[in-house]
Amino acid sequence: MERARIPNLAPGQRHPDWQRVYETAPAQALPWHFEGVYPDVLRELTARGLSAGPLLDLGCGLGTQAAVLADLGFSVTGTDISQAAIERASRDFPKPNFLVDDATQTKITRQFDIIVDRGCF
Repeated sequence: MERARIPNLAPGQRHPDWQRVYETAPAQALPWHFEGVYPDVLRELTARGLSAGPLLDLGCGLGTQAAVLADLGFSVTGTDISQAAIERASRDFPKPNFLVDDATQTKITRQFDIIVDRGCF
């Protein structure tokens, strides 16, 4: 499947229209889509002896990584700026807790032992 092109930013625009991206693009077409946990993330968690605990998946998109991390035993909260992404993630993966949140102006007050970021920053 051909990867989706993410639109360039217009002058003064802070970020792409993530709502539109997640409403229209199939998961497999998104350039960052990965089924499972990224190998480097899993390697780092293993090297640090981390196998459970509260984990934040920042910019979780459609929630594939959050879901696998939850299946591995972590208490996962996945956040994304796109309501459409969070709705799809919540529908497809019931185990993690998914929230709409802008990481640059977060409303999250909970603390996490681990934060995973695969492209948000």
